[in-house]
Amino acid sequence: MASKDMKRIVIILSVIFSGLASNAQTWNFSVTPTSETCFNEGDGSIDITMTGTLSNLTFTWDVYDTANLVTPIGSGTVGQFSPDIKEFLDAGGYRVVVTQVGSALTRFRNVNVDGSTT
Repeated sequence: MASKDMKRIVIILSVIFSGLASNAQTWNFSVTPTSETCFNEGDGSIDITMTGTLSNLTFTWDVYDTANLVTPIGSGTVGQFSPDIKEFLDAGGYRVVVTQVGSALTRFRNVNVDGSTT
């Protein structure tokens, strides 16, 4: 193969891979906690909403109690049109970790679910 053809292949592959990398990194997510309705009710929740470039991407989520960041207390998948909710949470601190399926890209948010005093 001629040197000129090799340069074209390298340039094309560079453009393809840089496009994939930039698309994969334009997603993000937010979390919205809902407080417990009564003291020690255990009915708090965390809503996970994806943002950014999400077309054809799937994500997994894990929720951890911040007292134990080794074992998740809940897991699921979330995509472009499927925000997800982790329910039945006690008041306290949690970490939500979202990972793009088929990639090592991971992001996390810490969130507090407030308790009720009544």
